[in-house]
Amino acid sequence: MAPLSERATAIAARLEGAVALDLSVAETFEVAKGIRELTLEGDLASFSPWPGQDVMISVPPGDDAARWRRYTVRRIDPASSTIDLWVTVDTNGPGATWAGAAAAGDRVEAVGPRGKIALDAGAPTHLFVVDPSGIAAMCAMAEALVAPALVVTIVGMPQFSGFADTEAVAPLCADGVQLRHHVLQDDTGPAWLDQVLDAMIKPIEDTPIATYVFGELEMTRRVVAGLPDRGIDPSWIRSKPYWRNDKANESNGEPMREGAPDSE
Repeated sequence: MAPLSERATAIAARLEGAVALDLSVAETFEVAKGIRELTLEGDLASFSPWPGQDVMISVPPGDDAARWRRYTVRRIDPASSTIDLWVTVDTNGPGATWAGAAAAGDRVEAVGPRGKIALDAGAPTHLFVVDPSGIAAMCAMAEALVAPALVVTIVGMPQFSGFADTEAVAPLCADGVQLRHHVLQDDTGPAWLDQVLDAMIKPIEDTPIATYVFGELEMTRRVVAGLPDRGIDPSWIRSKPYWRNDKANESNGEPMREGAPDSE
């Protein structure tokens, strides 16, 4: 492969714990409607993400004007030196375009791991509220939990998306970890949010409830703002906006945020 670009190595050098990775696509797989899995292979000896962390991918590959897009490491296999990414491909953004056309042998330049949100492993219950962009993080984190624990997942899919593969995006939790998995059609309105949170949170008796909210910027803000009124201690809430409905992500892969609440 060609040497890593100066841009990638310079970014990795200034990010604590990050390394530049020269990878290639090993195979691809359609997980479910609108979600594609990419298996990337390469030297991962110095790459040790914790569950929920992500990598920055340069797209389109080999372009001097490429943008960075961030994708959660769905799983890592040190034995085969591969990582899997789940990428939403039902938009016309540069990341979706790249992932939708990716084929075995394609070179991929990455920097990681990135991300500051980690599991609150001491909590008895873990609540995930995500849209499609947060499914990979939800699954990776839920699958890292050990018994005893309760995992409650709320996945909001775009209304009329035709998505029906609910089990395809369910975490494969460890033995003894209870899972209550919910995939719902999301109209993004306040009524939907109130209905979901009331229905899913009120039956949970264990406290504290470690809560993770991943997805579109305004969705994460609304969910985070509504959780304390439903008995969720704000100190147990972790949120990460992955994209913004009205604006493309910036060149570093982050959504533009004016006055956003504290998160990563």
